[in-house]
Amino acid sequence: MVFNGQHVKISPEEFKRRETFLTEGQIKYNIFDPFSWPLPYKLTLASGLAGITSCSYYNIFYRKPWYQAIVVKSLLISGGMCLAYFAGKSRVYNMATRDAVIAHYMELHPDDFDRTSD
Repeated sequence: MVFNGQHVKISPEEFKRRETFLTEGQIKYNIFDPFSWPLPYKLTLASGLAGITSCSYYNIFYRKPWYQAIVVKSLLISGGMCLAYFAGKSRVYNMATRDAVIAHYMELHPDDFDRTSD
């Protein structure tokens, strides 16, 4: 690490803390803390809430009863939640693959990363 033009060495504990700070799945899972949920579950919850909210506002705006087209709307909300779940799974897979490729490249060419690996 370069700070003010000089190389700064950090302890192995600090390096490990920095590397694992934003990695997927490092926070212990807690059902009451949505920030500890895996990404697909977060996206599923967010899309479900967005679908329910938009359907409710649509019914309020057009002065329709809450049960109007409830089957169609519930199917659309469920479909949106499924799409969000699989989009989250795809993103987690792509990010894990990217990280694995970068780590493998760093193993093959360690001399290119002397300044960044402290």
